[in-house]
Amino acid sequence: MLARLSITWRLTLLVVLGAALVMGLVVGYSYLAARDLLQDEMVDRVHAQASAIAGRIEALQGSLEKATEGVALAAESLDSGDEAFYRILEKVMRQNVSASGIGLAFAADPSLGGGRRTAPYVYRLAETPGAEDGLVRKNLVDEDQGYDVTDWFSLPEALGVAVWTEPYFDEAGAAVMTTYAVPIYHSGVSGDPAAFMGVATCEVSLEWLTELLRSQSPGAGGYAFLISQNGTFISHPTPDLIMNETIFSIAEGRDDAMLRTVGRRMVRGGSGIADIVSVQTGQESWMAYCPIPSTGWSVSLVLPKQEVMQKVFELSRIQLLLGGAGMLLLVLVSVLIARTITHPIRELSAVTRVLALGDLDVALPRPRGGAEVVNLATSFAGMRDDLKRHIAELQAATAARARIEGELKVAAGIQLSLVPKTFPPFPERSDIDIFALLEPAREVGGDFYDFFLLEDRYLCFAVADVSDKGVPAALFMASTRSFLRAFLRDDRHPARVLAKLNAELETDNDACMFVTVFCGVLDLQTGECSYANGGHNSPYIARAATGAVEAVPRTAGVVLGIQTGVEFEEGVLTLRAGDRLFLYTDGVTEAVDRQEQQFGEERLIAVLARTTDESAQRVAEEAREAVREFAGDVDQFDDITVLVVRFLGGGSALGRVEPR
Repeated sequence: MLARLSITWRLTLLVVLGAALVMGLVVGYSYLAARDLLQDEMVDRVHAQASAIAGRIEALQGSLEKATEGVALAAESLDSGDEAFYRILEKVMRQNVSASGIGLAFAADPSLGGGRRTAPYVYRLAETPGAEDGLVRKNLVDEDQGYDVTDWFSLPEALGVAVWTEPYFDEAGAAVMTTYAVPIYHSGVSGDPAAFMGVATCEVSLEWLTELLRSQSPGAGGYAFLISQNGTFISHPTPDLIMNETIFSIAEGRDDAMLRTVGRRMVRGGSGIADIVSVQTGQESWMAYCPIPSTGWSVSLVLPKQEVMQKVFELSRIQLLLGGAGMLLLVLVSVLIARTITHPIRELSAVTRVLALGDLDVALPRPRGGAEVVNLATSFAGMRDDLKRHIAELQAATAARARIEGELKVAAGIQLSLVPKTFPPFPERSDIDIFALLEPAREVGGDFYDFFLLEDRYLCFAVADVSDKGVPAALFMASTRSFLRAFLRDDRHPARVLAKLNAELETDNDACMFVTVFCGVLDLQTGECSYANGGHNSPYIARAATGAVEAVPRTAGVVLGIQTGVEFEEGVLTLRAGDRLFLYTDGVTEAVDRQEQQFGEERLIAVLARTTDESAQRVAEEAREAVREFAGDVDQFDDITVLVVRFLGGGSALGRVEPR
């Protein structure tokens, strides 16, 4: 069809097509660049706004905590009647307008708190006739309220520390409330220990949270909400959800795995950004969430992506309209000038076909004729240079990506070289059989295992799991392994070794990374094994004589790298000839299938029960194959590490297991 057109119309058509290509590239690039820029800017803004809201809530709660603690201190030293207590409570209420009520509740023991049971309470009720500043007094004992069994009384008494209660619905005030309770102690005489007197409480209505979150909603289609420690909605733009639903029940009802995962991160005190489907609007949205450390709550802001993309669509429409108008003008100009510049246009047309085939080094014809022809030739040159530059940038990016992948492979090899991988490791010994395997979820991971002989009599072994993945976790793992090896060579007591290791890891740990560790020292002559657990999964013992599989009793200990001055409890167990000690990381038991079900400890125990007569290598490989078959084609999301220690020594050990 093109061959039937005259050169003038052919020139016009080719120019228009070339210009359309340029315009499409420009509009497409502008669209993508604007979209990415707006998305990044909006994500940063939403996350910063969520952090600011969490900070405001934390600050307000901090002021109420200080006020309540002041009341508790005053009650400890004040030996007066209820009138003095009421005056103190009213003064604190006037100074803290955000508090709904402040009170004292004393225990029933007549030897404490002035020798009588009383519970003076002052609350704010603005429209109460005759109440100064809207403050009303009442005594919870007079109203026969059994506060001894309430959370705000029993938890501080049992724990000995101040607590924020879970939010609850106050039917009297028809509002969602929470209470901060501080234990009060009465100092004993003649060196007696302090005795529990009661609690000082501050009751806060959470209605202000709804107003605060509504005022901070990000954009017209966005909203904010707040959940408690167990995931219950405390504040939400949908009133029916408040105190009636949890983020997990919503996720289950919608079968939303992402919302379920984000909910777990929120109740664990995590923060970040996630792509979800909005509960409120059903649109694809960004959700930023941050914790409120003092209460364990978590605040979240949700912003529909469509709201951000609307601006990009509007910009693209303007560009298309302008481009369309330019195309019409170009057609008119081409028709007018084509009659006088047919030859240069034919040359440019030929060059265009070559460029379309990918030859960006083709020489352009020398511009001749009027200014329009010169400009057209210049435009083609610019288009060619832009394409060449874009291709060069793509090639550079591809090369950089290939280089990074190569470096990650090298890093993976270095990581695997840090753990023993030659089996059997001690072929000359007949009293021990060891096998281990490590499969990172990424190129490099944070799990590791280690073992070595000490004084030719003791086998030191450990399994650990770093909190993160990738290169940061691998670096943290390497330093952990180095410290652990050094400390075990100087001290055969696992509890003291973990305490030293925790002190080293906690120092300058700006990234707040942590590691769980199970560490043991096995006497190869007696079968006695001392161990300590730093927040790790408890290993299992498969008894050769009975075929029973039992968990190693957990000893006191926490994850390493977070707290200072942590002490660990040391346990001891005895292995008989043929017994197997199976150590693993949570990548084994938390592997999931397509239905989001976990492999779990019961399946692991079943594998160990049917392999009690197998070698250490066979036990480890059977466990790994069982996990693979269970997960199927689901991608591995966590590192899998297994260490099997099979004690072959003789002796009269009875297989006892006890904490030290």
